[in-house]
Amino acid sequence: MRRVAILLVDGRRADAVTLAPMPVLDGLGRSHVRALSAVTIRPSATVAALATLATGVSPAAHGFMEPGLHFLRRLGGLRPLPAELARHDLPTTVVTTRLPTAAVA
Repeated sequence: MRRVAILLVDGRRADAVTLAPMPVLDGLGRSHVRALSAVTIRPSATVAALATLATGVSPAAHGFMEPGLHFLRRLGGLRPLPAELARHDLPTTVVTTRLPTAAVA
């Protein structure tokens, strides 16, 4: 089975991940594929970018444009990427260091 891992480092351009401050990330980038010419969406807010990555639609379509976690209440109408991949028998896993308490309340 082929696997794809997407490592997202919020607020950091790919060319800013170097050996000096981030040796582990630099090693991963050197041994795997890096998206050196990737660009973000507008507005350039984490919630908008992650919603676009997860859904494949623009911020104008998904409506998540403001920082904060208040957008979580509106997720019911979207079909998350992991759910769509699972429909095609493609398993997914999310690994995170922490999730704010407000996100799961």
